[in-house]
Amino acid sequence: MCDEAKSTIMNLKRGIEQAVVHAIDEDSPFEVETDASDFAIAATLSQKGRQVAFFSRTLQGPEVNHASVEIQGLDTDSLHPQG
Repeated sequence: MCDEAKSTIMNLKRGIEQAVVHAIDEDSPFEVETDASDFAIAATLSQKGRQVAFFSRTLQGPEVNHASVEIQGLDTDSLHPQG
């Protein structure tokens, strides 16, 4: 890849990162919405009526055997970073 292409890609990445940072107002409250089905879970982080982040994944292995109430709990557990 030529230097001009590399530079263009890096500038695009920086622009996207800055746009994401500006989309979030740390002084305003966030709203988290979660949803689950028999095969997937999802969560949306919103602020001022705008979606600022989205997460989803399919259920794996024994997770599909859980009751719907337990699957809803997986939604919020999945939002926490692994550490």
